[in-house]
Amino acid sequence: MPAESRRKSAAILPDREIPCHEDLSVMKTNISKLTGFVLVMAALLAAPTDRAKAAELSAPMIYVDAPVADAPVNSPVQVTLHFEAPNGSEIDVASFQVLYRFGIFKKDITKQILRFVTLTSTGLTGSTPPDLPPGLHTLIIRIRDTQHRLGEQILSLRVDR
Repeated sequence: MPAESRRKSAAILPDREIPCHEDLSVMKTNISKLTGFVLVMAALLAAPTDRAKAAELSAPMIYVDAPVADAPVNSPVQVTLHFEAPNGSEIDVASFQVLYRFGIFKKDITKQILRFVTLTSTGLTGSTPPDLPPGLHTLIIRIRDTQHRLGEQILSLRVDR
């Protein structure tokens, strides 16, 4: 590039540096790598998955039988859950976990909950602690299967008194 045209572009864009030929080749290399990555990811996402593969990737399911969703409750709250493991695996009861969510924070309250409930590989029955204060309480319930896949369910309790 002639010196005169460099000066003209520098006058038009005084705060910007003119990229040299080497910088442009690095940018082209980065763009081609990114394009390749995007194409591979699109092919993976568009690839059909058969039912066997889908079952292989599935996680344990947690179903909330009681309390009824969005219904106000009184403390202590009777809770009934049941678990279903995908074909070829079983529920790992030792992996059961309950997290209490408040804002962006989560606190593991599994030990406190286990004092009030009966936990089996098919589900959970029991109640919340009797001194649950009024308000909205969000619990994240987690369980894994014997293949270490994680199932998660959110349970929101609106306690009136």
